[in-house]
Amino acid sequence: MRKALILIHGKPAAVLTEQPDRVWEVAYLPGYHGEPVSLSLPVRDAKRRYPGFPAFLDNLLLEGAMLEAFLQKHKVDQDDFFTQLVMLGENLAGALTVRKLHAGDEDSP
Repeated sequence: MRKALILIHGKPAAVLTEQPDRVWEVAYLPGYHGEPVSLSLPVRDAKRRYPGFPAFLDNLLLEGAMLEAFLQKHKVDQDDFFTQLVMLGENLAGALTVRKLHAGDEDSP
């Protein structure tokens, strides 16, 4: 399972988890009461599972010629959305930042 921390304006907000069955989960951190990471995922919902890569995160990824250049330069598979997201995570458009979590990191984001 791969995990990433989602921050809003630099404040830790949620954890993105890629499950082994390619199901994705976004779960707000305990005690988080700030802005939602997406209008489609209100904070009150706490956690949501997605059968594919969440659209609100997919919209932050590169497309077209920029995507092709990025994939070639970094040797990343086109279908590896997680790696693309965390590699671009500090330079995403908008309020979100995404950082890869390593084993044990999710206990103290």
